[in-house]
Amino acid sequence: MLRVGSEDTFLMSGRRYRVEVKVDPLRWMGLNFELLDAVGARCLNYEIDTDLYDISEPGQREFALGIEDDIVAFLDALVAGSVRVGQVKGKTVMVVPGATGFYRIERGRFLTSSKQFDRLDEALRGGELHCLGRD
Repeated sequence: MLRVGSEDTFLMSGRRYRVEVKVDPLRWMGLNFELLDAVGARCLNYEIDTDLYDISEPGQREFALGIEDDIVAFLDALVAGSVRVGQVKGKTVMVVPGATGFYRIERGRFLTSSKQFDRLDEALRGGELHCLGRD
């Protein structure tokens, strides 16, 4: 853990990924996940954060709690080996659980897109995805 001012940064990495979680309880929180290819280069990026919302404001409490739940769900899935990665129509894809469903993250030509699904089988449709850490 690294502390700068009131912000704590937690780093975790594996053979196929890097994760950075930053928490400043009075202002901001976020997670940055990088999926790595076979040579260690980033092939997909996924971010969950409170963006520009001031989470110290009482009106943002529910939003902040939702982001917190998604970060915890992602980290739980990563540790459990249930984050799935693979290819769909030649694009790098990752499926991760969120607090209210599953997110399918796809790398496009220039941008990364994310789509939410209610069920895991819907999020996995169309590709061969395997559990990260079991490859």
